[in-house]
Amino acid sequence: TVNAEGLIQWANKSAELVFGYSSREIVGRPLSLLVGDTDNLPEVVQLLDRAIEAGRVVETVAHRRDATRVEIEFSASRWQTQGRNYITAILRDITERKASERALLQLNQFLESAVAERTADRDRMWRLSSDMMLIAHLDGRITTTNPASTKVLGWSEPRLVGGSIRELSAAEDIPKW
Repeated sequence: TVNAEGLIQWANKSAELVFGYSSREIVGRPLSLLVGDTDNLPEVVQLLDRAIEAGRVVETVAHRRDATRVEIEFSASRWQTQGRNYITAILRDITERKASERALLQLNQFLESAVAERTADRDRMWRLSSDMMLIAHLDGRITTTNPASTKVLGWSEPRLVGGSIRELSAAEDIPKW
């Protein structure tokens, strides 16, 4: 809990564990000791105000006593007692979650890159192969041909696509089921 000037008035045991300060060490000190720099207290109070006005969770980076970063999300509410204004913020350490999100993002980027590379290789093989290649449905209807198919058969791609693979076989090679 902080007062209207952004000075810490109270911290619970969880805050002590997350930030590495005892309550005695931080009560009366500016919130910017934990969030941001000690020189930007008005900016930190504005961040709290934005959370209150938006009525939603806000994410930011804070600093532990040992100067390591801790990613937090917080919600805040304003209250008044005995003519004094206070803001209480509920903080959650989301450092592990954010690290997992970054790792997942990197994995997705790697996978997208790998798929793009393999697709480019397959497309190159499809275009440059001198072997005739066709893709057809189970009913024999041709859906795609490579450039070698049009060269070998002497038919245009529009003539092949949509036709039946049976049209490409000699009559004696077609099974008589």
